Amino acid sequence: MFRAVPLSIRRAYSIQPRKKPSYRDLLATPVLKSILLTLLFGSMVVETTRNRKETEALRSAYEAKFRILREVTSKIRNKEPVDVAQELRIANAITRNKYNSVTDVELDQQFEEFLQMAEEVDEEPETHVPETVADQERLKRKAEFL
Repeated sequence: MFRAVPLSIRRAYSIQPRKKPSYRDLLATPVLKSILLTLLFGSMVVETTRNRKETEALRSAYEAKFRILREVTSKIRNKEPVDVAQELRIANAITRNKYNSVTDVELDQQFEEFLQMAEEVDEEPETHVPETVADQERLKRKAEFL
């Protein structure tokens, strides 16, 4: 039933130095694989949750901004008095802190300036020649924007 193993072989086997594990042996352990997968999956879940929250915050901010702009346009269509500049400031203040960069805010400000210039052009006659420095500067900014 039991196999007889000579004592010399048993001693030689038991006193041999253990082989130092290589990096491949360490990577083959199931514990390391499970730790790596847990870290990878956990970081992906955290990143996805953060992105979802940011997207939801941006969506709600823009919905509020568009709601304000719809109200302004409906007031203008109904010929009700409305302070467009103030309403635009309010609408832009909602989304100003939601941007990741300043360039988007600068684009909004340039768009506001363009709208103001368009309103001024509608009020002025077509044959208007810039007489003051302010008029010349306004036309210069308009040319830079376009």
